[in-house]
Amino acid sequence: MAARRGWLLLPVTLLVEGPPPTTLTATNLAGYGYLTIIGAALAYPLWFRGIRALPPTNVTFLGLLSPVVATALGWAALDQRLTVPQVLGGLIVLVALVAAQTSSRQSVRPRPRLADRAATPEYDHMP
Repeated sequence: MAARRGWLLLPVTLLVEGPPPTTLTATNLAGYGYLTIIGAALAYPLWFRGIRALPPTNVTFLGLLSPVVATALGWAALDQRLTVPQVLGGLIVLVALVAAQTSSRQSVRPRPRLADRAATPEYDHMP
């Protein structure tokens, strides 16, 4: 289904980007290889493993880290210039991330499942 929807973007892509190159260079192939291996084959399993292992709040804030890392890599690897608001925005995200990851959480005792309550006398008084 998603592949069929992708075809809807083809006319827009051709209009904006133009036709694809007729020859592929080593740089093109290296970029495609990077996107395939790092961007998909490695990143997705790690992301979903993190979703299973971390509490929802932590996962939410880690999603904010992606644009900060992309901006930092552009600055470091491509010598891109950053404006003061961009740097401040990145710092705000990092401070929020650290605050969310290190905040003290109260431990909440989960309510037992119905089957557990029926099998355990201590829960007889619970509705």
